[in-house]
Amino acid sequence: YQMNFIDGEKKTPAVGMMNYQPADGGVRVVWVMEGEMDMPVVGGYFALLADPMLGGMFQQGLDKLKQVAETKP
Repeated sequence: YQMNFIDGEKKTPAVGMMNYQPADGGVRVVWVMEGEMDMPVVGGYFALLADPMLGGMFQQGLDKLKQVAETKP
């Protein structure tokens, strides 16, 4: 999926994806977000902080996906 981070009039595009891989007893889901950090110097530090800032929300989404997938209809 595609998304934009908007700061004033500047849009920074990013692409998110979920990869599914067979694993022992189930499926391994990897949630990835890729994009360009178009800010010299500061962008690198922001990229390092992305996981601490967004990782909890990604984990919450993965936990919810697991709950729904494991619930019998």
